[in-house]
Order: sequence, then structure tokens, then C-alpha cells
Amino acid sequence: MWSSTIPFFNDKLLLVSKIKSNGWLLVSYVPKKSILGEAKSIFYQTMLILVLFVTLLFVISGYLTMRHFIIPLDIINKASQRFGNGFTNAAISYNHRNLLKNLFDTFNDMVKRVNLNKHLLEEKVHERTQTLQEEIRRRIEVEKALRIVSRTDSLTEIWNRGYFFELLKREIDRCQRFNTSMALIMIDIDFFKNINDSWGHDVGDKALKHIVALISSTIRKENIFARIGGEEFGLVLIETKESDEAQNIIERIRKTVEENPLKIGDKLIHITISIGMTNMSNDDDANKLYVRSDRALYLAKENGRNRVEEV
Repeated sequence: MWSSTIPFFNDKLLLVSKIKSNGWLLVSYVPKKSILGEAKSIFYQTMLILVLFVTLLFVISGYLTMRHFIIPLDIINKASQRFGNGFTNAAISYNHRNLLKNLFDTFNDMVKRVNLNKHLLEEKVHERTQTLQEEIRRRIEVEKALRIVSRTDSLTEIWNRGYFFELLKREIDRCQRFNTSMALIMIDIDFFKNINDSWGHDVGDKALKHIVALISSTIRKENIFARIGGEEFGLVLIETKESDEAQNIIERIRKTVEENPLKIGDKLIHITISIGMTNMSNDDDANKLYVRSDRALYLAKENGRNRVEEV
């Protein structure tokens, strides 16, 4: 058995041990610098290990932060930019289990809802567009029908008086601009009142339609043919190149009507027409032409009807 004490003496560490069995003293000493140097070495090693541990802890923390926060946030940021630019199919996925998984799921759910609402909106827009297109088409057809009604004689289905003079003015402007020729014709059914009085207004209407059909079959489609009023008709012959061309056409019309009576049952109603015509000159307007052609029609009636007169 022995006991010891550790006093310092002159910067030396003394180790004094007493052996009880024989009373001997064992004295050992170690320089203080040696002990402190060893302690400093251990301290520095410990600090180095601590620094390395802390550094490793930061690296691991940075890696975990990068993996679970920064990368997912960057993915969500890029997906959000695409979504904001109109790419509504910008769903995102991330293979690793991470703390932002709920955020990923929420974003994807938002994208699905937006796409669903977009699809529903597109269907409603498409349906509404079709409805509007159908309404526009229907209105166009109605407006077209109204225009035709406003321009057409309801009985004979040729142009009416108002639209005839509108077309006449346009044709005069065109002829003057391109230096072409045209003739204005006025046609009147001879003794039409007698047909109404003898046969009734129903037969009178049939007579009007009969005359219109005969004249329409004789002239070109581009010529302007209209019912001016009652049993009177107007005709514009366009681009009559030769001086006697209009005269020949009008005579053919007169003869066609004369040679094709109206059939009512087994009865034949012979109908004739009187015609007045005038050719357009450079200083003419619609009113001047109409006055001259009407005067020519008056002469045709005064000179015995069923004839053509030109002024």
C-alpha cells in the first residue's frame, strides 16, 4: 500500500509516494513545461477534431438543405414561371422524399384544377361561339331576306321602282366612267285595265307574271329589269355596242309578247305592250333619261300602241 501527493517545486511537478510497508519515500518529478506542452497538444487536437466535426456538420446540413429545400424550391420556381407563361400543363415531380412534398402535391393539384377549369371554360366559349355564329348567320340571312324584300316587287319577284332607279344611277356612273353605252326602256301593257275588268284582278296578276317571264327570257341576266308600278316596267340594256342593237332587242321583246298569249284554262288572252326607249348621252343623269324614255312611251301609246318609239 502506498499514497502519493503532487506538489510543484521550481516549475517541476514532484510526485512523492510513500510505501507504508517499509516507510520508503519515492520521489519523481516531471518538468512543468513538458506536462503543459502535452496538455496543449491534446487541446489543439481536440479543437481540430471539433472544428472538423462542426465543418462536417455544416456540409451535411448544407447537403440536406440543398436536397430537401433549395432543389425543390428551384423546381417549383421554374414550374411556376412556366405556368405563368401559359403552360398550364406544368406539373412537377421529385423522386426523393422531402419536406416540401406537400407543397409539390398542392402545386400539382392547383395545375389540375386550373386545367379542368380551362377545359370547362373552353367548352363554354366554344358553345357560346357556336351560338353566336348561328345567331350571326341567322341575322345575315334575315337581313339578306329583308334587303331582297325591300328591293323586290312582291308579285312579279323582279326589282321594284326604288331599287331600279338606284341601279340606274350606278349604271350611268359606270358608263360615264368607262365610256360605254346603255339604253333605258319603259314598257307598258296595253289596255291592262280591260284585262282586270273583264277577267278579274287574279287574272290581271297572272298577266303581269306572264309578261315578266317572257321579257326575262329574252334579255341577258346582267340587264336591269324592274316593275315601276302597276302595269309599267323599266329595263336598262347594258353595253349596247351597236346603235341599232337596243332597237333590235326591244323589237324582239315586243314580238315575243305579241306571239305568246296568256292561257287561262282553254282561253287565250292576247296581250301587247308599248315601248319607249332612249340611249344615254354623256351629259345625261337618271332623271333626264327617265323623262325622255317616258316621253317615248307616251308617243308609242299615242301612235297606236303595240309599237316601239325612240326619243
